[in-house]
Amino acid sequence: MEDIPASIVELVSHGKIQGSRLAPEIRALHPGWTPEGAGALNLRDYIDRYVEGVEVVDRAGMDVVYGRPGDVLLDSNRPEGAVDANPVEASGESVNLWRVWVSPNCPFALAISQDGENVRRVPRDGADDKQAVLLAPASSECHKIIARDFLKGVDEEDHDALAAILDGETGAWWQPWFRRIQSVGMSDRWHQHRTAALETLLDQSLEVAGITEAAAETAHATIVSARYTGRKAALRPTRPTRQGPIAGSTLLDVVTRAVSEMSTAELRDLKIPIGLVWDAIQHDSN
Repeated sequence: MEDIPASIVELVSHGKIQGSRLAPEIRALHPGWTPEGAGALNLRDYIDRYVEGVEVVDRAGMDVVYGRPGDVLLDSNRPEGAVDANPVEASGESVNLWRVWVSPNCPFALAISQDGENVRRVPRDGADDKQAVLLAPASSECHKIIARDFLKGVDEEDHDALAAILDGETGAWWQPWFRRIQSVGMSDRWHQHRTAALETLLDQSLEVAGITEAAAETAHATIVSARYTGRKAALRPTRPTRQGPIAGSTLLDVVTRAVSEMSTAELRDLKIPIGLVWDAIQHDSN
């Protein structure tokens, strides 16, 4: 059974790489594989959902650049090749704090100020601010406990198959579990269960972190909100406004292009009536 996520992690471990280069590298190692065939919208969506320790860290024109969590977004005003003097000094606007929390193999932790107002990503071995509380990501064992709890509401046939994966080799359950979940059509159900459980675990961890209840609530809101805003605000390239009519375009063309750029989480948040979008385009064309 192919381990695509492991291959992607290996490719990115050699340095940051543009999506247009990463895709053919993956195909060279795994001929015939496509993210769509694995149940994702595109490569970015596949990596966001299934590949721990790899994320979008920069942009190159309209292309995205993948890297490890330590490869922070580059300042557009900084000379090419310049090194950030303080790469761990990052806020939720450029770093997905939620992703740090939910990635057990992430080399970083979260540093939380005593009032909960400032949450940053720092190396696991300690924050530069000694007054901050250090919160390590949810462990692999916690993720496994969440998976076992999910089994309580699964039909017997699927329950036994998934339980066998959890009871298999230590550390080797994550990808087989995802593949089985996808094959039986429970991806959305699992995503909702896992997200809710990790939010609850975050609450519990903050309660015993040594900060006040108010500070814990503030930090919780910051970390959870990064799940929805981190990618949209920091990573999506800005497209110039189209001038004039969209020649040859149809409603389906517009929707298809928009959807192809979205992650699953972004699609879940999409609430704009397509009719209104189309009317706006027609208005601009006139």
